[in-house]
Amino acid sequence: MSTPSMSLSVRLRLSGMMFLQYMLLPAWFLPLAAYLDKLGVAGASRAAILSSMALGCLASPLIGMVADRHFASEKVLAVLNLLTAILLVLSAQVTSPMIVFLLLLAAMLCYMPTWG
Repeated sequence: MSTPSMSLSVRLRLSGMMFLQYMLLPAWFLPLAAYLDKLGVAGASRAAILSSMALGCLASPLIGMVADRHFASEKVLAVLNLLTAILLVLSAQVTSPMIVFLLLLAAMLCYMPTWG
């Protein structure tokens, strides 16, 4: 059996989406340490904030499993990516380390299921 070919338009749109999906990580995670230095965050608070992505990775299979079973994948991706964007913008506007951690943890709980 041969696989159906994909149109160039669809291929380009999917390629652009996947590029943006995976470029989000270096766009915010690399400058995060410098941002935490600017806020004066150190010690356990800094470690917790920087580990928010790993915690999101731990929960992503559970979230993905529920989402795949009950909702359309494209709608789940759209909603989770939109929530991630909102949470990242909010986390850049607060100065309390605990609130930054909670917002980034929520963002990673939304973002990491979209990788699978």
